[in-house]
Amino acid sequence: MKGAALIAFALLIDGAQAFMAFAFFLFGAFPGTFAGGAAGCALGAAIADRVGCFIGGAAGALVATPADALAVYTIPIGVGLGIAVNLCIDVTLGLLLVALLRLCGMFYGRYAGFGAIMELVPGLNNAPGWTLMTVMSVVRKKAEQRKLEGGAQGAFTKILAPGTVFGATALGIVGINQATAQMARDKGASTQVQQNAASDRQGSAVSAELKNIDGIRHPRQSFNTTEATPIPHAA
Repeated sequence: MKGAALIAFALLIDGAQAFMAFAFFLFGAFPGTFAGGAAGCALGAAIADRVGCFIGGAAGALVATPADALAVYTIPIGVGLGIAVNLCIDVTLGLLLVALLRLCGMFYGRYAGFGAIMELVPGLNNAPGWTLMTVMSVVRKKAEQRKLEGGAQGAFTKILAPGTVFGATALGIVGINQATAQMARDKGASTQVQQNAASDRQGSAVSAELKNIDGIRHPRQSFNTTEATPIPHAA
């Protein structure tokens, strides 16, 4: 997230510099058109607001077009103004970007020097030097972080290797935990078996008791039936 924000800020700086340089160049290349259009827009706006500005600007630019012949003299002025404005942007926003890179731990001297050369050398300053510097710095920082994470993971793996003291200790702890879990499972299984056996014995005892009670009841019923039967008298 920090890297993306820094890159976006660098793009903003380079975009502002490119816009200002192009605007001043056009003003130097077409001095009559720009001057006449500006004067006509101002005059028209005083008469008819926005519509007057549009109409007056177009008419003024058309009338003053012959003055574009002065471009031979005004182009150097426009280019010089563009360089001066871009230098002001470098000194303010550019140095702020460098400070932000240093604050985020993404500042690298070689990349900062590369960006400074591109911004200060005429011709190269039209390239997006701040953006290139920031992108290289962010990519370098990401690569260092991945390398550091990989090194830490490798060191951790070596420490816990089976041949080391820590690795043997870790394996021993894992073995103890597994043995404890197996003993708990075995104990639970044996307890269940004992409970099932006890339940079977209790059921068998109840069944036997019921059979005994039933055997006692049937002889009593036979005896009562025998007493109730009348004995016939002899004639």
